[in-house]
Amino acid sequence: KNMIQSLFKEKLDWSDFPTQNGILDYCFQMKEELGIEFVIGILDKAIKVNMREVRITALKYTYLLTKNEKYISLAEKDISSHIRKMAKELKEEEYKNRF
Repeated sequence: KNMIQSLFKEKLDWSDFPTQNGILDYCFQMKEELGIEFVIGILDKAIKVNMREVRITALKYTYLLTKNEKYISLAEKDISSHIRKMAKELKEEEYKNRF
């Protein structure tokens, strides 16, 4: 956990986002071992990052872990059209799974 926290950045350059997304992927995959609260804490920080590529990953994973509509709402309001599109796709997928 300490290593993840030391590697995670909130202000990124283009060269940083693959590493940051790798951290988010690892946290999502290891959620049981790391603890859901820890993982959601990292993802919540990542939602505020200045790079779209990191925010889209964080919003998707946080929604998938929590099923909390607040994350879809945040994605729908994001300045990035890619993130708004992802929110629409997640809602459509959720709707399909209900019926």
